[in-house]
Amino acid sequence: MMAAAKQVISGPEPPKRKNEAARDHPPLLSKGLVLQNLFEIEEQFGGGGFGQIYKVHHREFGQKMALKVEPARGDVRRAKLEMTVMMMLRGKPHIPIMYGCGKVNGCPYIVMQMLGRNLSDLRRRQPDRCLSASTVFRVSVHVVIALRHLHESGYVHRDVKPSNCCMGVGTARRKCHVIDFGMVRRIRDMDGTLRPPRKYAPFRGTVRYVSIAMHQRKDVGPGDDLIGWFYAMLELLNGGLPWSSFEKTTDILKSKTDMVLKDFCDAHPKGLLAFATHVMNLQYHNIPKYDFLQKTLKTSLPVGITDASPYDWEVPPAHVAKKSTRQVERSMMCSVGTELPQPINVLPPRRGTKRGLRKGAPTPPGKPSGGKRSHPTPQERSKSSGKCSTDNSKPSAPSQSPAATDPPMQPASPAAKDLETIPVDVNHESHRRNDDDDVEPTQEMSNEPLPAAKSHTGGGD
Repeated sequence: MMAAAKQVISGPEPPKRKNEAARDHPPLLSKGLVLQNLFEIEEQFGGGGFGQIYKVHHREFGQKMALKVEPARGDVRRAKLEMTVMMMLRGKPHIPIMYGCGKVNGCPYIVMQMLGRNLSDLRRRQPDRCLSASTVFRVSVHVVIALRHLHESGYVHRDVKPSNCCMGVGTARRKCHVIDFGMVRRIRDMDGTLRPPRKYAPFRGTVRYVSIAMHQRKDVGPGDDLIGWFYAMLELLNGGLPWSSFEKTTDILKSKTDMVLKDFCDAHPKGLLAFATHVMNLQYHNIPKYDFLQKTLKTSLPVGITDASPYDWEVPPAHVAKKSTRQVERSMMCSVGTELPQPINVLPPRRGTKRGLRKGAPTPPGKPSGGKRSHPTPQERSKSSGKCSTDNSKPSAPSQSPAATDPPMQPASPAAKDLETIPVDVNHESHRRNDDDDVEPTQEMSNEPLPAAKSHTGGGD
């Protein structure tokens, strides 16, 4: 038995999706095309290994929607399966609403609710490339609700990951939606009977997030979807996973097998460990305790965090003005009733030249207009010290504040305060690695802000 399991684990590597995006291929639909006398094609704004995404205008509702179309040469069964599942889940919370589907020129398409950026993209846009526990735990509640509706319909997702979870736009901008149902599998018949697991199941999903059962080519159940989301939570919280840089599937499997939950969850709220412990112990036939998982996530939120609290990407980046040493000194001295002397109008020294005065500035005492430096006369020293001086007295160096030679303070430019101070690293390894992350989700957002889409059906949490 162990030998058979070992043989399954060391089997062929799972197939990888094509890295080139479908947006680089010739467009499947032309601008201005009207489908079903309702959906007018406006522009292509995204794509992935399985198809292209277009922005469409609903002539009757007068709102923007997203259209996903797949090439005719692709696997039509995948598109039909996604249409079936989205029709069954239509109106469920945290599931995108499908408004229409069909075929054009042999290419299957789905028209659905317009969504915003996915969680993977939002994480990469943060300064430290990770999200806070308050944000991750709240969107996790939404993901658990969406997966519960999918599982109760008799299907498992098999490709749960941050890039398949998108925030809404407009009135739904604070709701997370689970997308991409092209890899779902039915595990229960229409009467609710659980289908027996197969002896061998082909690999489906993204290597980085799939459960150990999928690595072993076993049929997966609802618990495996939640295990994939637990891995996604770790990545969102930490900015990566221990096996994110691994190339071989066998190395990723070993890292997952050797993983000690307590070591990875101690740095986060205790609800993460309770969540992981529950989902890791679920078998194919077990039904997860969704209410327990939602309550655990909600009760583990930091103090003062509510559903109305802003997410990380809703908080504007802090623009911290850098104060010079002289500004700090001045503020400290003023706090005790003392003021620093005014700076001398002196140019900063140039390489290979001597420090010079600004043009038009008055000549300070002790420096003739000819430019040659000379010591002050005895009369000048006596006037400054208030005492009589003799020719035998040694000339003393004039006292000068260290700050007196500093260049004058330059006022900050008003436009500089509005500049972004933290660059976005789009070349990070987690962004470049394929592992199915190069395939853009159905509702990938363009660089321009997307208009709001009003939901005509749907429910609350």
